[in-house]
Amino acid sequence: MIWNIRNKRIFDDIKLTKKEATKKWKETMNKKLKTEKTIIKIEDKIKKKIEIQKNFDKNGKRQKEQTKK
Repeated sequence: MIWNIRNKRIFDDIKLTKKEATKKWKETMNKKLKTEKTIIKIEDKIKKKIEIQKNFDKNGKRQKEQTKK
């Protein structure tokens, strides 16, 4: 139901044939999927960098504690 409403909103203004509308929908969905994949990749990189920074901070604190003793 939601997809039908969404598609009517998008495609009724354009007045495409069924084949053209299907093609346009596929193109739109492919763009959306590419965008989401890119976002996921960026989020993964950020998580990895945060984890690396946490590990670096932990190791730095350990070294400082050992040098104080």
